[in-house]
Amino acid sequence: MENLVIIFGGNSPESDVSVITAMQAAAAADKGKYKLYPVYYSGDRFYLGRTFEVSEYADFDRKNAKIVTFSDGNMIICKNALSKKTVKVHCVLNCCHGGDGENGNLAGYFETTLVPYTSAKPLAAAVSMDKYLSKIVFSGLGLDVVPAVLATEKNFSEKLCEAEEKIGYPLIVKPVDLGSSIGVKIAKDEKQAGEAAKVAFVFSEKVLLEKCLENFTELNVAAMRTINGSVAVSPVERPVFKGEIFDFADKYLAGEKGGLEEAGREFPAKIPEAVAEKAQNIAKKIYEELEFSGPVRIDFMLSGGTLYVGEVNSVPGSLSAYLLEAADISFEKLVDEAVLFARAEFERKKGLQKSFESAILKGFDIKK
Repeated sequence: MENLVIIFGGNSPESDVSVITAMQAAAAADKGKYKLYPVYYSGDRFYLGRTFEVSEYADFDRKNAKIVTFSDGNMIICKNALSKKTVKVHCVLNCCHGGDGENGNLAGYFETTLVPYTSAKPLAAAVSMDKYLSKIVFSGLGLDVVPAVLATEKNFSEKLCEAEEKIGYPLIVKPVDLGSSIGVKIAKDEKQAGEAAKVAFVFSEKVLLEKCLENFTELNVAAMRTINGSVAVSPVERPVFKGEIFDFADKYLAGEKGGLEEAGREFPAKIPEAVAEKAQNIAKKIYEELEFSGPVRIDFMLSGGTLYVGEVNSVPGSLSAYLLEAADISFEKLVDEAVLFARAEFERKKGLQKSFESAILKGFDIKK
């Protein structure tokens, strides 16, 4: 039996959503194949959970929880100052949305501690997390993106004038590196833009002033690389929402249980076959070019016949299992395939030479 650590929580406003994703993944995982360890990432520490019950993490008892760390492919469980237990980690299933879970920091941590993990590698994660940087990359791939201006608190007035001149109102004002539509507002004039920016700057040091498309259709496609090396893509989904934007409430507070899988949707989306095929091809292209791993979701906006790439969610809500099921990947298979691919990649990279012998230090004298 393999030890599978499911990590969730994190230093992000999306932490609670992450808990739900982890509980769903744990319920789907093959208990005959894996021994599951719940690890709750809170603040700057990892804690070993007792259960895979949402209620435990609604008001998590950090004071009495065991702290864990990772090193040399192992998880070290600190029972107390003098007692530690070491567990070999066969893989980590990353369920942390936003923050370190998606910006490459957590991936980098597991790279340095020699632990296989299921999500995007540091570079791909960092690119997809930064909405402005990702626009640059997508444009470089020849894809259409919505025009936007990047602003900080210091240069906001200047950049707002630039956005007014180049883009015009209405504008979408949002944190550059946050998901789940948190801190996202529509501004129809300068006053509203300033008010929206104040909210966005609470969550991020940078905000995006983006053209607000009118009469657009939002579309989503999930993608995932399987152990045979091929990239599977889901049918296209059209989220259904009541307001002007697909906000946090629409995504996670719909239905009785909540969670993204219960959000309103049209699936498959009732759109021309050519548009659906184009969205799937673009999703696959982005996945392959940025060398993603694990399940991701690519969000699009269709407006005036143009299909714009919105963003890539490298650790999507519910791991996009509800979309990938339509591509013949059940949630249980999703976990298996993600783990198998992560471990295969880990073993492949172990064979790479990471040192180089040279005589550069022999006889070197800094005083000369």
